[in-house]
Amino acid sequence: MLITRGPTLRSQPPARARKRICLHLRKLPREHRYSRSEQSPLGGRYGEFEGHAYGWATSFFRILRTYLTYFPEQACSDLQLTAFSTAPAPQTWRTITSTLEIDESTGRFSSVAGAPELSGAVEHMEITDPELARARASAPQVVAALEAMDGEEPELLLRLDRPAPGIAHIFIMPMDEQTLVSMRLFFYGEQTAPDVAAAERQWQEWLAGAFPQEASA
Repeated sequence: MLITRGPTLRSQPPARARKRICLHLRKLPREHRYSRSEQSPLGGRYGEFEGHAYGWATSFFRILRTYLTYFPEQACSDLQLTAFSTAPAPQTWRTITSTLEIDESTGRFSSVAGAPELSGAVEHMEITDPELARARASAPQVVAALEAMDGEEPELLLRLDRPAPGIAHIFIMPMDEQTLVSMRLFFYGEQTAPDVAAAERQWQEWLAGAFPQEASA
């Protein structure tokens, strides 16, 4: 298992940056936009670009938008935990989501008994930009990841009330015969260092129990 701490997110223009990515997509001739087109001189490389653009827009910029909307200019303590599972991606994802009870009618969630404490609201993903919708339907990495999940989204963005105000971003990614598990926690406020230390310890223990061989490797 790997634990890293990164820099605090600061104010940036997510809408402008997202628009810049989409403008890159639109500037290319239409026949160059689809990696499956045999006529495209870019071939799979543009498909990779589409996949990366989709990932940035639906993950990083959603985190940034949530930060700017609910926690602007607040100090941040954060951590990242990763592990690897040898189980298929859908099974790995269900192991993770089994720790949460989500009320689909309200979007509220809380941890089940025995799981580390998390509660708050789900930040649902809505794709309205046509270029991102096209990338979702045609970019090889995105299509393969969704097909491997049997229709489930392999990602959750959570706005936290507890154990401290903040954001949790949880996702998985198939990597050859393994599945990467990633959990990023951002706690906002001046006195959140103890919350990070406690969350680190609790989620370390949970990951080691859920993926024992992978966590001990």
